[in-house]
Amino acid sequence: VEKRYKLTIDGEPVDYKVWDDEISQIEKIRTVIADLASKKIKSESIVILSSKARENSVVNKIDPSGMIIGNYGENNSGCFAWFSTVQSFKGLESKIILLVDVEDYSDEKMMYVALSRARSQLIVFESKDAHKQRINLIKKR
Repeated sequence: VEKRYKLTIDGEPVDYKVWDDEISQIEKIRTVIADLASKKIKSESIVILSSKARENSVVNKIDPSGMIIGNYGENNSGCFAWFSTVQSFKGLESKIILLVDVEDYSDEKMMYVALSRARSQLIVFESKDAHKQRINLIKKR
């Protein structure tokens, strides 16, 4: 007798936010952060991931002081969310992941790590080119 298993995942479908340029990415991230804040989600539940170091990430332009978005692993009480590079967050997870600065999907291993860290909600901020690339990858499967 063959057994079939169903994998059930609690959470929302992946939410993709497509941006044209850095300014539109910043606006979309701020809108999502405001929405999450209005839902009174605990800060330890929200991690913003990027393949880029903070100084090169859009996060640094949103919050250069680190007062709203702290660095993951540092003791910054009062921060709304935490920032980490994808590479540093490998093996860890968070209830909500915001993946920012997605300009392409060419690094499959890094994207796998980034896309598999969320336990309940994953929001991906991807460029128009990355969006086209992702759609083409889906079509090829």
